[in-house]
Amino acid sequence: MSARRGSRLRALAATATAPAALGIAEPAMFGVTLRLRVPFAIAVGATAVSATLLAAFRVEAVTLGAAGVFGFLSIAPGQVGPFLLCLGVSIALSFIGTLSWARWRRRRGRPLDGDGGAEPRDDSVVRSPVSGTRVEVSTLGDPAFAGSALGPTSAVAPASGLVSSPAEGTVSAIAAASHAYGVTTDDGTELLVHVGIDTVRLGGRGFRPLVRVGDRVSPGDALVHVDLAAVTAAGLDPVVLTIVTNADERAFSAVDGSVDVTAGTPVLRRKTSANEI
Repeated sequence: MSARRGSRLRALAATATAPAALGIAEPAMFGVTLRLRVPFAIAVGATAVSATLLAAFRVEAVTLGAAGVFGFLSIAPGQVGPFLLCLGVSIALSFIGTLSWARWRRRRGRPLDGDGGAEPRDDSVVRSPVSGTRVEVSTLGDPAFAGSALGPTSAVAPASGLVSSPAEGTVSAIAAASHAYGVTTDDGTELLVHVGIDTVRLGGRGFRPLVRVGDRVSPGDALVHVDLAAVTAAGLDPVVLTIVTNADERAFSAVDGSVDVTAGTPVLRRKTSANEI
């Protein structure tokens, strides 16, 4: 229920539920819980608690074969009640633990999966950290940003205050005012996500960081939640800039596309010898 409606993960979880209830756990295990890691650990922990209770109640099986919700058919007469109680405990702990973890992720802006159409990882692409409308870089109110003095730049007027990582990598820096975030990709590309023009003057007001230096992030993982109303009320432009700051070592160019973008839309791409000619 926490995966996005229409996503592949949600569809897989739905189709794996009935087999799992009947004792065929492989589709749910390999397709869902192991993929997400934490739910698998939660399930193992819940099973350990249930097994401990089964041992305490001295529940014994008299035959092999029945599994899942029909496992009670293998239990010795007179011990079915404790068995069903322990089964309920295992299900409840797994459900509550996984739901709590999923909600924690969502509060941090980290959905369980993408929209079901996630593209393969491409380290040559820098993605928009927000949904919104493209802004011509040359029109920005700060001359340094307008002239791309820090490196190839993408600018998007945000439609919401949730700002995510533009690439897979590690959070390498966070400004004291929480308005700017450095992300270094595994191949060494250094990215700067800068929220707003002159927003350093707010001293962090209206910015709620959702990561710390050293955190691993992927495209779509939230970096910060911004109170856009507070930024605009201060008379500041909340435009979100994505900048390649070590462009002297690698060249990037803008990716053309619709004026309206969603978070995750490619906005910058590394040039290759083929397209530089």
